[in-house]
Amino acid sequence: YFRDAPDSIGNTVTWLFSAVTALSVFLEEARRSQNYTQQACAYVLEHLNQEFTRQDIADHVHLSQNHLARLFRKETGMSISDFILQERMKRAFRLLTGTKLAVGDIALKCGYENYSYFLTLFRRVSGMTPSQYREKYGAQSTNTKGE
Repeated sequence: YFRDAPDSIGNTVTWLFSAVTALSVFLEEARRSQNYTQQACAYVLEHLNQEFTRQDIADHVHLSQNHLARLFRKETGMSISDFILQERMKRAFRLLTGTKLAVGDIALKCGYENYSYFLTLFRRVSGMTPSQYREKYGAQSTNTKGE
């Protein structure tokens, strides 16, 4: 249509209509996929202290697990599993530096019933144990609050 648009007003109108329709479809698909991603993120954040699966998230947003995974990666640039890990570790970091809770309790509050698995993931993400992290950053945050 675009090539023929200058030939007549009718072709120009047809081309404009086609372009607006295509843009409308594109924007609606983008809005819908972003909405699914936002719902998935909200579900994760709401259930961080519980064990759940990617299938639970997909069921919540009424999509197949594979379709949600594709949309989520497209919108956020990361997998759902990476997002869950990132958010759970952020919570663990905050709890380690902001509370005196035992590391086992923190693991539970971050959704890890298996303490050893929590330690493994924490060490992989931070490069240190939770106790080392608390010692290193908990003392710093206490000192900076006093200054």
